[in-house]
Amino acid sequence: MRNKLRACFIACLVCSTLYTWGQDIEIDKKTNLVKVDGVESFYLVPKNKAMMGLSDFALENLAHQELAYFKHETNANSSSDMTFFVVFTKTGNGCTLYNFNIFNVMKPLAKTIAAANLVEHDAISMEAERKFVVMHHGFFMDHPSANSQETFTAGNTTPSNANIPPAEVMVKDQKIYNHSELVGMFAVAKNETHTTITVYTLMDAVVCKAKHENGNDEADWNVDVTSKVVTVLFHKEAPLEKLFSYLIEKGYL
Repeated sequence: MRNKLRACFIACLVCSTLYTWGQDIEIDKKTNLVKVDGVESFYLVPKNKAMMGLSDFALENLAHQELAYFKHETNANSSSDMTFFVVFTKTGNGCTLYNFNIFNVMKPLAKTIAAANLVEHDAISMEAERKFVVMHHGFFMDHPSANSQETFTAGNTTPSNANIPPAEVMVKDQKIYNHSELVGMFAVAKNETHTTITVYTLMDAVVCKAKHENGNDEADWNVDVTSKVVTVLFHKEAPLEKLFSYLIEKGYL
């Protein structure tokens, strides 16, 4: 029975690998736009071109924001092989990719990125990045966001915050009050797909940036706070109040 389960697992893994590497990759040589199965997914932009057409590559989202940098390194033992030292822009996590042919680099590199599902909703998927770094025997910088992601329901407290009473939030004129005391301020920015809330202390220091998908009550808040990415459940009845309750009860405000 164990052998059958093992064989089934291996078969599923092979099928998954064949599927991801069977993705249709198109690269516009003028714009460096990469389409995966016909969908515009990311840009792979050559940087610091060297001899023989070798270059580094910047992985950019569709808004041309850099997500990762691929630094090329030639193989001293081969005139045709090269490696890429990869650093993810937000976390600083990195790894090395091996066995790229200098005469055919861009498409295999794009396939590697697409097969790993690194780019998701115009950003690097934290889960995919973690798996990618582990799979390629890379390293993690000393940031909580590199190793874990937290899900929190506003209104709950943890033992470390047991001395902080439950929040009672009121929002007025982009100011945040807790039990009628002014504790912070916020700004709202919207684009076609997302709303971003930037929260400030009373000393104008940024506490966090929280992003939510427009019109999707099932989506959670993605909160970037003190080098840590957390997921806060979205409450459509009082979205801002619950978000600010989380920040207060965690001691950020």
